[in-house]
Amino acid sequence: MNVSNVQILAGLAWPSAWSVFGPMDKSDPVLDADVLNTIPKELRVARRAFQGIKVECADGRIDFAKLFGGHKEGMTAYAFAEVVAREDMELFVGAGADWWMQWWLDGKPIYDTLETGNEESPYSVQNHEFKIALAKGRHVLAVRVISGSSSFQLVSGVPDKLRAAKIITQDENPLPGCQLMPGAEFYVAVDSKGLWPNLTLMSNGDIVAMIYNHPSHGFGCGDIEAWVSRDNGRSWNFLSVVSDHSDKPGHVRMNHSVGLNARNELIALVSGYNEGRKPPLLPVQVCISDDGGCTWRRHALADDFVPYGNIVLLPDGRLASPFYHWRVKDRNEVLHEDSGVIISGDNGRAWGESYGIAERTSEVHVLRCRDGKLLAAARTDCVDSMDNMLPHGNGILLFASHDEGRTWGAGKRVSPPGQDNAHLLELRDGRLLLSLTSRIPGLFGVVLRMSADGGATWSVPRVLISMPAKNWQKTDCGYPSSVQLPDDTIVTAYYFGPRLPKWRVHTLPWHQRYHMGVARWSSSQI
Repeated sequence: MNVSNVQILAGLAWPSAWSVFGPMDKSDPVLDADVLNTIPKELRVARRAFQGIKVECADGRIDFAKLFGGHKEGMTAYAFAEVVAREDMELFVGAGADWWMQWWLDGKPIYDTLETGNEESPYSVQNHEFKIALAKGRHVLAVRVISGSSSFQLVSGVPDKLRAAKIITQDENPLPGCQLMPGAEFYVAVDSKGLWPNLTLMSNGDIVAMIYNHPSHGFGCGDIEAWVSRDNGRSWNFLSVVSDHSDKPGHVRMNHSVGLNARNELIALVSGYNEGRKPPLLPVQVCISDDGGCTWRRHALADDFVPYGNIVLLPDGRLASPFYHWRVKDRNEVLHEDSGVIISGDNGRAWGESYGIAERTSEVHVLRCRDGKLLAAARTDCVDSMDNMLPHGNGILLFASHDEGRTWGAGKRVSPPGQDNAHLLELRDGRLLLSLTSRIPGLFGVVLRMSADGGATWSVPRVLISMPAKNWQKTDCGYPSSVQLPDDTIVTAYYFGPRLPKWRVHTLPWHQRYHMGVARWSSSQI
């Protein structure tokens, strides 16, 4: 379905006009709720009077030290602003401060960092995210900020959340050629990063996403991060940095496989490159978390394969990670890539025995079905790029194994050239969901197929999200990953972005930076 007119429900404009009061001391009593419920002209704190300072901050940043002519640790200020909701809604707030902050809405506390401080720098709207329910009408936001040792500032705003998209009949916000699955909810979940998302549904209902944390296709010296959603995929918060290359800052950690072992520990295998994605590959780093992704223990393997997709828990407790490796002429010239699975017999600590899936295949996603067979959806080497119009894949081949991955049958083609980087999920009703990256000119995004017979036959592809880009060297997108929630809702993560900032017009018109996007949808829609 072509969406010629789409309305993005992005909430409301974040206030740029604030009334600031201070400086006070952190030991002074906190204001009463009836004071925090209005925007006063004057505040009286500890027998002192403070007049409001009007501040305009289009970028959402208030530099209290500049306002007050300096700062020292423990100095305190209040800032008030009005927000107007045009309808009943949820507002997503992002904020960071040096160093502690306390938020109220209409005099009621909604969020604070009093116990932990900001926890990270630089200070941005990505540091802390929380949501509040707004009834239609006018409201007062108030925030108390306590200075840290290095600066005294607050930055706040609405993180880019694509709250929903719906078809409308009015000729407003035209997005020619874009397609969104009707009835699905779409969110910009993580901004300015988010490549190669891998979702894990935890036993407590949390969804953990592992992503690359630099806004590039692996060309920044980044790492893999964990983000978590505790509201079924609607909002996401930073959890931890998974991998580490602090011993060699010029390296990049990327390419990861993720899964749960028999102890319910999160296991991540992370590969990497030298700066600029230059070979040779880095030794694989094993990252293990026993607290849901909050903290990690790490060690390196001697091997330099490229992990990808989901780590599969086998019936005997062993783990199988999909991977591919390079067939090389020398350390800098790759002849072709071969895919396989590598096995761990000790809950993910050591990895050694491996089985090949197919030659001339690379990124491969492996699924263990309830009937015991393993399916592998593997990207194939490019045969004909059609005058460089298609990216470096020749479509997806689907392989099956009936002996826990030791041997694999012949591959069956399940997508055309230009549709690669697949993810497999077995739904509760027994159907298989195949999610695919599409980089066919005119159809850049994520497409979906269903199989009701174990992968023998597949439905006609259905677009989840797409835009009419034509050049894969300018538009980056895809790599879907999906989980199914207890209410049968499917949450699919993907990414979009321009390969370079100067090509931002070649990505989604409503968000022209790299980001992890999330769609919530129903399997009944296919």
